Amino acid sequence: MTNRPRIIEIAGLGGTGKSTLFRFLQRKNQEIKIFALPKTCFVWSLTKRSPLWLPFWLQNHRTAGGFTREQLISLGCLDAWLPYLRQSISTNQNIAVLDPGSVYWLTKLRGFGMKTTCQSLYQSWWESKFTQWSSALDVIIWLDAPEELCLQRILARDEWHHAKYMEASDVLERFRGLRKSYEQIIDRMASKGSKKIFYFRTDQVSTDQIIDQIISDVDLAPLCQTQPCTTDPSKPALNSSI
Repeated sequence: MTNRPRIIEIAGLGGTGKSTLFRFLQRKNQEIKIFALPKTCFVWSLTKRSPLWLPFWLQNHRTAGGFTREQLISLGCLDAWLPYLRQSISTNQNIAVLDPGSVYWLTKLRGFGMKTTCQSLYQSWWESKFTQWSSALDVIIWLDAPEELCLQRILARDEWHHAKYMEASDVLERFRGLRKSYEQIIDRMASKGSKKIFYFRTDQVSTDQIIDQIISDVDLAPLCQTQPCTTDPSKPALNSSI
């Protein structure tokens, strides 16, 4: 029997504490790592999938309707990250963390196929990636907080964030739309495959409390590929109000 890494995705708006949670998780287990996708894998993926986006981009690159750089990054990551991970660490005792991950990437590309000239091809690809990622993920940790607080946290940090260069009202509207999409995609993922799904309000619970619940509910050891999971999909939370 061969082992595979456990894949944990941390999802949430900017400013909800995703990076802080990762640092706390890594202190608990140094095998927890973020695996960056090499540029070569990303470029190859975009080249291979060019029939999905290139014709439309060439036709509409001067308008708002074409793929943005952010969407192209999402397309490449959705397509190439899992094969790269499985190839590079398939025999290691590691826990791979995604931030951002499939929930964010799928959200950025959701519905775009309705605008493309290759709609059926694109939609088929999106659904296949959704199914693939739904089956691959072992744990989704969804962090949430009020939009206004998320924006305050972003503005208080030294790190670059696109929200710092947008009108506050536009940022809040964007956050509301992202949250709705996250909820819809995570709910769909919960019905596919066996995984643990957590939801935490970081304005109401501390990072230590979040870590304690995750560790008490999840065995963070690597999974055997042939070992069945007996945990039903669920959405436990310390506080489930939005």
